[in-house]
Order: sequence, then structure tokens, then C-alpha cells
Amino acid sequence: MILKRLVLLIAFIWGSAAAQAATLDNVTPVVGAPTIFDPMATVTASSFGVSYIGSPGATSTTFDPILILGANFNVIPDTFEAFDPLFSPLLTGTTLDVAEGPGIIQALFATTGGSLAPAYGSLFRLTLSSPLFTGSTLDTGSPGVFVTEALALVEAVEAVNVIPLPAGFWLILSGFGGLMMLRRSTKSATA
Repeated sequence: MILKRLVLLIAFIWGSAAAQAATLDNVTPVVGAPTIFDPMATVTASSFGVSYIGSPGATSTTFDPILILGANFNVIPDTFEAFDPLFSPLLTGTTLDVAEGPGIIQALFATTGGSLAPAYGSLFRLTLSSPLFTGSTLDTGSPGVFVTEALALVEAVEAVNVIPLPAGFWLILSGFGGLMMLRRSTKSATA
């Protein structure tokens, strides 16, 4: 009975740690997947959130030209939209995670539709780069409006499964158990 409860507890801990949501920390670019690059995007930060509007120079590895490219995050609704010249959606998504560092803002989106959605898969990342990003651009509580030009890159990403801490604990524990069994078997063989 005790062994059964112990096994159920271990299974619960293992399962709850393994089920992780996708974040910017645990995604990696998909090799060979399409990208969208915009050398002169307009980024606006205000008390309403951060908005990004693409320039006419935006290019894609799978579709040219892209007419409108835009994203809103730290606001409601958190969305990403890219349209072709006939205003048909190329790629749309909703925000899952946002992060900022000096010179860079990144947002992770769950793909919701568009004709390029199958090529991008379930996740894509928007990276905005400008030397004017201070690390507090996403602080939407500050009054005023901040506008700058930035480089923008949209790329398909996939979640990377990391070994959760409880799994690492059990792996180490089983390793020590194996060493103890090996030691015990060598002792009994010499005796």
C-alpha cells in the first residue's frame, strides 16, 4: 500500500514538472522554416502597450511582398497580424510571452491562422532590435509615447523539452542506487 502511494506521488511530481508552457526561455528556432525580416519597423510604446507596424520593405522567405505587418503586446488584445497586398491574412497569432533586454524586445506568439500558418507551426517569435530600447520600454505604466525605428525578425520556433528538476533528482537517485548495487555485487563476489 505504501509502495503504491509512493509510486503515485512520484508520477504526480514527474508529470506536473514535465508539463511546461512555452516561454521565450524554452524555445529554439526551427531550421529551414520561413522568416520575415523588416529593416525599418516602427515601434510605439505608450501607456496602452507596445505596438509594432511593419514597413513596406518587409520581406519573407516564402511570400513577397508583405503589405502590413503588425503586433500589439502588453495590451488587450495581444495579437500579431501579417497581411498580403489583398489584405488576406498571412500569419496571425496571440501573445504567450514577452521579454525585454537592453536593445531588444521579444514576443512569443501562438499561431492562430493565416495562409503561412502551416509553414510556421504552432509557435513563432517576433524580435525587435533598436539601440533605443533601454530595458524598460515595456513598462507601460509610464506616461507619454515613445516611437522609434527597429529591425524586426519573425521566425518559427519550437518548444524545447528540458529535464525538469524532479526528473533530475530521480535520475541521480537511480544512479546512486545502481552504484550501491554494483558495490554490493562486487563485495559478495569477493567473499
